[in-house]
Amino acid sequence: MREVTNGERPVHSQVAYNGEKVVHPRSHWFCIGGSNPSLTTLNLFSNKFSYIKDFVYIYIIIKNKQIMKVFTKARKYSQPVETKYTVDIVRNKSIVIYVNDLEVNRFVLGDTAEYGSYNLRYTGPITKITDKVIQITAYPNSRNERTYNLDLSTFCWRNETFNAVECAEHNLNEMHYI
Repeated sequence: MREVTNGERPVHSQVAYNGEKVVHPRSHWFCIGGSNPSLTTLNLFSNKFSYIKDFVYIYIIIKNKQIMKVFTKARKYSQPVETKYTVDIVRNKSIVIYVNDLEVNRFVLGDTAEYGSYNLRYTGPITKITDKVIQITAYPNSRNERTYNLDLSTFCWRNETFNAVECAEHNLNEMHYI
């Protein structure tokens, strides 16, 4: 039995899916059976718990997610401020953007995302996803190649409603007026 304290974030790779009992901070324990766990194979054992909070906590552990709130960058004279965004990051694989706990957009490594705009919306492929930075490459495989490192807050507000087709149409129409 592995115990998870309040200050410790559960290490997902150490959670065994072969029936090992895991104790989480609310002192409810659960048992996961089978080699490929899903919510249907999950057996909950607890005499008291709030369904929604424990279900979300267990779901996060099972799906190996790292869901975190997004804050603005700390500036010289201001503290970071919590935004409306929450992200689910799988390092160097994918990022999912949530607004008020509703999924609004999903990106995987190599997808096109917006990194800047003035009159046109500038886009490029995502080349790196970390816990703090999303890296987008402009003009890949050319002599003008440049990387842009967007913090989570900037990436979320630029790509919350990103649609590649609409972005291309906007750029095409906007080029007639430049």
